[in-house]
Amino acid sequence: RIELMGTMIGNGDKIVGELDGGETRFLLMVRGELHNCFFTIKDPKMPDLPVVFYLKQSKKPLIKVTFKGNKPVIYLKLFLEGDIAAIQSRINYERPENKETLERAFEEIAKNSLDKVIEKCKNMNSDVFGFGDVAVRSFLTIQEWEEYNWNRHFKDAKITTEVAFKIKRTGAMIGSSPIVTSGGPE
Repeated sequence: RIELMGTMIGNGDKIVGELDGGETRFLLMVRGELHNCFFTIKDPKMPDLPVVFYLKQSKKPLIKVTFKGNKPVIYLKLFLEGDIAAIQSRINYERPENKETLERAFEEIAKNSLDKVIEKCKNMNSDVFGFGDVAVRSFLTIQEWEEYNWNRHFKDAKITTEVAFKIKRTGAMIGSSPIVTSGGPE
């Protein structure tokens, strides 16, 4: 069985681009539609090795839209939580003093990736995130909203993002175990 993951991006009735599977995950996060997924980052202390999380949203994203002159100013905060699924480095990130290092590393990687996806969609002038659904609340009438023409102004929006991530559980892991070979423990 074959599964394909990604999103076609439209502007009106024309396809103007696409998001790959990883980019689509961020689209779902912004829209509050991410149920769960696996997410891999580089180990902050051993970047050659991955750390894998089972990720979900802890609550809907916070989106605020204001206007500076005629330009939209958007603030977005994602709230994510995850379980540690695998740590190849055997660094004991399950310990409270190490957990925060892993959480901050995830937040930085996720924020950078999120910013790239948002910028990509702004360059295609397509608000697939639904920021306009929040912006419309700033207008008193439908006529004012239609005259503003959100789709024309979206590409000029100043968007600030933040990611809040908490490790909730270490999965089935209680602690990283040493590797034991026929020569004894490492």
